[in-house]
Amino acid sequence: MISNSILRLLGALLIGAVGMPCLRAADTASAPLSIPESSYEWWREARFGIFIHWNASSVLQLGEGSWSRKNPTAEGEDYHRKGLNRMSKEVPAAIADGSYRKYLRQGGVPMETYDNLFHVFNPKEFDADEWARTFKAAGAGYIVFTTKHHDGFCMFDSKLTDYDIMSTPFARDIAKELSAACHRHGIEVIWYYSRPDWFDPRHDVANPGPYVDYLTGQITELLTNYGKIGGIWWDSGQIEVPTRPLFDTILKLQPHLISNGRIQSSRHHVPGLSFGTPEQEVGKFNMREPWETCVTMIGDSWFWNGGKDIRSPESCLRMLIGCAVGDGNLALDFGPDELGRIHPKVRESFAAIGEWLGKFGASVRGTRGGPFMPDTWGGSTRQGNTIFLHITQTWFGDTLHLPPLPRKVVGAKVLTGGTAAVEQTDAGIAIRIPALEHHPLDTIVALELDGSAMDLAPIPAAHHHWDSLTVDAVVTASSAASFWAGMAPASVVLHSWERNAPKPIATQPGNLPKEMKDLLDRPRGHLWRTWTASDDDREPWLEVDLGQPRTFDTLHLREKFNRIRAFRIQIATGDSWQTIHEGKGLDVFTLALPQPVTTQKVRLVVSESVREGQDKFQGPGLQEFDLFSIRE
Repeated sequence: MISNSILRLLGALLIGAVGMPCLRAADTASAPLSIPESSYEWWREARFGIFIHWNASSVLQLGEGSWSRKNPTAEGEDYHRKGLNRMSKEVPAAIADGSYRKYLRQGGVPMETYDNLFHVFNPKEFDADEWARTFKAAGAGYIVFTTKHHDGFCMFDSKLTDYDIMSTPFARDIAKELSAACHRHGIEVIWYYSRPDWFDPRHDVANPGPYVDYLTGQITELLTNYGKIGGIWWDSGQIEVPTRPLFDTILKLQPHLISNGRIQSSRHHVPGLSFGTPEQEVGKFNMREPWETCVTMIGDSWFWNGGKDIRSPESCLRMLIGCAVGDGNLALDFGPDELGRIHPKVRESFAAIGEWLGKFGASVRGTRGGPFMPDTWGGSTRQGNTIFLHITQTWFGDTLHLPPLPRKVVGAKVLTGGTAAVEQTDAGIAIRIPALEHHPLDTIVALELDGSAMDLAPIPAAHHHWDSLTVDAVVTASSAASFWAGMAPASVVLHSWERNAPKPIATQPGNLPKEMKDLLDRPRGHLWRTWTASDDDREPWLEVDLGQPRTFDTLHLREKFNRIRAFRIQIATGDSWQTIHEGKGLDVFTLALPQPVTTQKVRLVVSESVREGQDKFQGPGLQEFDLFSIRE
């Protein structure tokens, strides 16, 4: 038999001779191809996709994927210059004796170990059809699958390298099996492909040509051997890739393909329309450009982390609703384990999303965001003559007040059950729903108009986070456990200097400590910007001092990881604390109080929480703390 290496060499020569274009010799005389807005119709219709981060690093259960690899850029570049190959023909001792498992409790895996994890990667329980059925039942319209992450390992059968899935004990083309199964079940496929490559010696920022040819060859394989592909999800890096000839090749192979913008650089841009990728946060309202929030559902880990901090179904659904009312998509990520299994709690969340979409999907799929922009009460989507109100706050009384609408409301139906009475005047719209019919996750009201809702200009939110009384407030906590322990409490409120600060915030002048700037370099709501209590703090609290007595009637909190099971909201009255609300399961919580209250200090007390996992930073956490005076 001919060896795999010889077959790969022959395949590489064949592609180089007849199939792989050389970007430096591209035909500039032909008209360049570009991505039109029409290519995004199916993607916007779907609204929900599943992101899958998976490769040989899953055997480590660290959740970090390529970032577990020690000194990935500096040391890796040094190896590149020397032209060395870290892929061993013999199994390194740390893998042979199983001692690589020690990295479950410590990071920084030596390259000679990390780069050879493929020797033990054998996902023998992987079942592509069972995965596709799970995704279909979840209501996902597409998947985004990691064909190659930064570490350079390929989860597909590439004839251009031996560092791929075919060199593992598994020796089956996972990308082919998964794409075929998704096609059978009517799920679109988007390939994730990392622009950097910490393994291949051709990856040289100073001389990118050979690596760009390699990259183009692999993209050609991915768009030739796997049927119809819906798009490419690039991840960014420093190496320059000329995008015009690359996309001429791509769009000739798959004319209706879409792309995100992370392949772009200061010199090279995606031809046509690309989608934005806000990461680990729900994107802001934007109808001008397509966007997709990518966020993890297993802690803050893109890859398999052993099963710690799996998001609740309610948390996942709130993100989906938040994306839809902002006119964006949600790509919800999970990492399969080293055997190819989907964790039962991940399945539970997928099933809950599918059940919800089965009942209320018409208010999300095929809609556009608006016209009411997201506000403290929730947000809206629209289709035809219908506006779908997604009311996600905890109400006071039975009435929701909205700004004026330049169309007449001729009918109203509560999709989540119950009845709604609508009163419309020049001053606004009042929607009355009995308190017992308010749904704790999302009360959905369909408003029928006397004309199209699609041509209405976005109606600005009456209130937004910059109206919060907690901007620039002093925040203290009973404990804090994070890499920014001393600064973490302050991350839950906004700071006035953030509002118009150019990026990166860490370069801003002033007296802020560097650690504070590093933490706040990410926008509030980002998964990494959070206060987390110490694990040994059994009843942690976080206190916000407004500097002087202020009056508020609405409180908004956003938790991290759904660990809080019971909590109290307290206000300072003299030298004591008065509880004004007790609740269960915080998650994302907006409370409109029956009556306004006046105080200088407000406190969240966590009376019960879940602690899981083996990391030392496992207490309950909070990401946002806002107070509003809405009923002025």
